[in-house]
Amino acid sequence: MKIWKIILLMVIFLVGCESPEQSDLLLDKYKAAYGDLVSSDKFNSSSAYFDVETVVNKIEIGKFRIDTIIDNPKVAMYNVQVIAEINSNGIQQYEEVLPSLGIVDQSDYHLIPFQVNKDEGFYGGLVISG
Repeated sequence: MKIWKIILLMVIFLVGCESPEQSDLLLDKYKAAYGDLVSSDKFNSSSAYFDVETVVNKIEIGKFRIDTIIDNPKVAMYNVQVIAEINSNGIQQYEEVLPSLGIVDQSDYHLIPFQVNKDEGFYGGLVISG
């Protein structure tokens, strides 16, 4: 009987020692990426390594959809992570979900010239919308 009490006590302690939840770790990763975006003092509208284009479409009165297209890679880029801020006000606002790829979704995105294999994570281009 004493052994069962000890085992039960050990099980209770093991259940109480949980690791941080996956969602908490992903939120921390997202906040870090957003912090990098906000703290950047240099923004480029073009790159020597890929083509980038932003398209604005009106979806209804007073509402727009903004698509940023990253296409035509000129060098191999592995584990691409993208985050975009639509209305830049310089204040970190985590309650607004910003368009992102490869950060929270835990998918691998690779851009390599002339190689496309979506099953393996190789894309010809990426699009994020918000």
